[in-house]
Amino acid sequence: MAALLITLLVVVIVGGLSLLRLRDRRFVTALRHTLSTPRSEEPALRFSAAMTKSLPPLVGRYLQSAIAAHAPIASGVALVLEGALRPQHKGDWISFKGREVVRSRTGFIWQMRGFKGTLPLFSGYEAFGPDLRAPQRCREQSRFWFFDLIPMDRAASQGDATVAIERLILSHLWLPSTLLPIDPIEWRVKSDHAIAYTLTIEGVSLEVSLTLDDQHRPIAIQADRHHNGTIVSYGGHFSAYGGFDGYHIPTEMTLGWGFGTADFTPTLKARILSARYIQ
Repeated sequence: MAALLITLLVVVIVGGLSLLRLRDRRFVTALRHTLSTPRSEEPALRFSAAMTKSLPPLVGRYLQSAIAAHAPIASGVALVLEGALRPQHKGDWISFKGREVVRSRTGFIWQMRGFKGTLPLFSGYEAFGPDLRAPQRCREQSRFWFFDLIPMDRAASQGDATVAIERLILSHLWLPSTLLPIDPIEWRVKSDHAIAYTLTIEGVSLEVSLTLDDQHRPIAIQADRHHNGTIVSYGGHFSAYGGFDGYHIPTEMTLGWGFGTADFTPTLKARILSARYIQ
């Protein structure tokens, strides 16, 4: 009798986890499709230097270095990445493979799989975007699975939504067309080699500072973000660049919390392998 009860309990637990995993996969697939679908079949607006005339000259030079003349004005980007991350403060590095879709002022979905050596250790996603049950609202959601079997973490609260929106605003760097003054955006020049943009999404505002090299490429990024209940400087350096679909973006980066302070702790070392821009 005891063996039968244990068997039934195992079946119920495994069935419940399988159902949860299936719901997660359906959510990820649906949101990724929503964020990846072109907004219009009409011919895309194309970039020209005239689009930057209303901006400070240094900002204009940055955007003209990031977007090729006549490149279609994209509203989204799909990235494929690999690298290493450190889930715990000053913990061990874990290699990862991931992909992310960022949609202008709408949302993002980040999917990844972490490895210890060659062993798949965990997988999961972080997302912010339209609530598929009520598209007029947005929601944040994340979940990670240990060995693809055991749920490790889930977050869905207003505080986490703020963190997710700040991440979305920071990610617009890899979608330079959304930094043009087509939609509301604030730019300011901080020095001869530093500029900053401010975006507001769902009532959350964030200023993102960029340090530029002599070719007007970003070599560093910084923003004061919410982290564990407080505001912490986040950012890091870029060390390589690549061109995709007429866009020139940073492709190798080291990012972390406490950037610009003695407490800087890198938590991400990543390389972008490909970028596909979405109209």
